[in-house]
Amino acid sequence: MARFGQITASTLNLRTDPNTSSTILDAFPTGTIVEILDTVTGGSYSLSSGRTSKQWHKVKVEGKEGFLAAAFIIDTGSPTGTSKVLDAIHKVNAGHPYYKARDITDDGIPETFCNWFAADVLDQLGIQLPRLDASAGSYVEPHPIYGDATPFKPHAAESLFKFFERENSSSSGKWQLVSPDTADKASAQNLAVSVAKGDKVVVASFGGRRGQQGHIAIVRPDSLETNLRIAQAGRISSNNLSLKDGMGSVLNATKFFTFTG
Repeated sequence: MARFGQITASTLNLRTDPNTSSTILDAFPTGTIVEILDTVTGGSYSLSSGRTSKQWHKVKVEGKEGFLAAAFIIDTGSPTGTSKVLDAIHKVNAGHPYYKARDITDDGIPETFCNWFAADVLDQLGIQLPRLDASAGSYVEPHPIYGDATPFKPHAAESLFKFFERENSSSSGKWQLVSPDTADKASAQNLAVSVAKGDKVVVASFGGRRGQQGHIAIVRPDSLETNLRIAQAGRISSNNLSLKDGMGSVLNATKFFTFTG
């Protein structure tokens, strides 16, 4: 299944190998569409946030094959209609500036919006996550999908994890635990990929712990057992990110849940 992406950097170098010391084959401007052949781990490069990434896409672009820094490419997925989950992910688009980490409370600390992104993706699929009431306010307007008719904010990622656990333990719950193992285990990842491949909704959810906020991401149905991919907003916002890069050090406390309703 072909995958495509769009360059978001002002200029991005196409290289012979997945590192910044290899030969530059060409340079392409923002908006260029590329075919993504593979995603690999290579040499590190700097991000605007001050962090680094080692994710590279092997691509074909304008008749040339090489490697581009994956953090500067929005994955536009497979052709529309091949997967309802992928269509929803790319319609909402984690790479949109709306989901970029920023300070909206004027406390000098950037907020992240993994819960907003996940709730909006699921909303496109007719699946509702719990949302707060009017006292918490609506989204910042205008919203790229809802415009000025924004819904109430969804619960925080920590609360969503507890919601999934309650649903899993209820005989009438619509969310089930994919595996009793945490997401760092190959057994859990294999089961999550197997379920997601049926174009079923699978989320990776972390409930938070001391000093670390909760997190939620959507498992991509085109994942491989050897390369589980997620879509998320957060410290790194991407429609196509490795599970490890997305969940980071909390992978061993993350669990997979699937919607069965």
